[in-house]
Amino acid sequence: MTSSRFSRFSRLRAWAVPLLLLPALAPGAARAEDVPGVGVAPAGSDSRTLDAWLANVCGETVTRRMLVREIGEKEPDEPEVAYERRLRDRLVLRTINGVMAWKAKLFGLDPRPSVVDEIVAKEAEAAVKAARERDPGITFEALLRKRGQSLDEFKALLARELVVQNYWSILVNGTPGKRAQVDVEPAPAECRRLYEAHRAAFDQAAGVRVASFFASPETFLEASGDKYEAAVEAARARVTSLAAEVAAGRAPADVAKARGLETGSWSASPAEAWVEKGRGGTSMEDVDAWAFDPARRVGDTKVLDGPRGMLVAYVILAVRPSQTKTYEQALPDVMGRIRSTRMRRFRMQHMLEVMASAPVKPAALVEEISDQLRTQLQRFDEDPVDREIRLR
Repeated sequence: MTSSRFSRFSRLRAWAVPLLLLPALAPGAARAEDVPGVGVAPAGSDSRTLDAWLANVCGETVTRRMLVREIGEKEPDEPEVAYERRLRDRLVLRTINGVMAWKAKLFGLDPRPSVVDEIVAKEAEAAVKAARERDPGITFEALLRKRGQSLDEFKALLARELVVQNYWSILVNGTPGKRAQVDVEPAPAECRRLYEAHRAAFDQAAGVRVASFFASPETFLEASGDKYEAAVEAARARVTSLAAEVAAGRAPADVAKARGLETGSWSASPAEAWVEKGRGGTSMEDVDAWAFDPARRVGDTKVLDGPRGMLVAYVILAVRPSQTKTYEQALPDVMGRIRSTRMRRFRMQHMLEVMASAPVKPAALVEEISDQLRTQLQRFDEDPVDREIRLR
């Protein structure tokens, strides 16, 4: 995703192609006549025109143009379906953030201008640094012009994020005059009880650090004379050569920079961020079978079919063996698991409550987000460890 510095909520899997938070809305689910201040689009108009409305979030009309300004125009070699997924992803994130900002303002929060200016300066510096990997001479002003985004809009989006962050902080930590709404800290007795009931869950699992390079055969169709099999082989050759450079000792980031790879077409596990077997989901079974073979060594490579018709080349960067942990060794992980699970449970439950009362249209968008939150909460109750960690 070319706008990772602008989208603070976006995240990539350690070794998989990014997945969307929610599926796309069904065609025709949104009705413009239901949204205050937004007229019905003329008959026969294209729903993908820049000024087509997508949602009304707590009084703010969100159009396609607004999302394009945030994530940028479609890259020349980016498949249309991939770009539409990025736009959809941003709509969902913007809706969630808008709803939580609405709730934060009802709560009485408003960011100080001096704090917003400080955050804007830091984000502008980070955005320019990322953009200069592709355009060494670009300035922040030029970057905004390229997006068609004003400085005021950029500041407004960051101010909204700051309000939301402060809101969550107060709910968890409290502030003079407002008590905390949840206690995420683990008690000594529950730490011991959780460890004794699930010792294996806190052992060190075998892990790997992996670099991944993605390529879609569609990108190579034209150069292959519209012959799909030839395009597949071209894509395979591309990712194979990239993986080979890393296997030979070059850092993934250096390979990506030298080859001019876009963010989203490659990834690498950060230092000490270990991928464990089974954590990638059922779609990663083939990768698990290869990556966690006892014979696997640093520098091994493999090209496998990836999501959405892509070919993915994997490179093993590091291997970590499994290890049984004593209670003392496992305690930091036990405490972290309790804090993390409580925090996520609380955030999802609270977001569900806020979404139910927030003025958002179309209603289908609210229901899609709420369904996803309910699904994630259900996963806690299905996990043998997390289901024992309740809010208090």
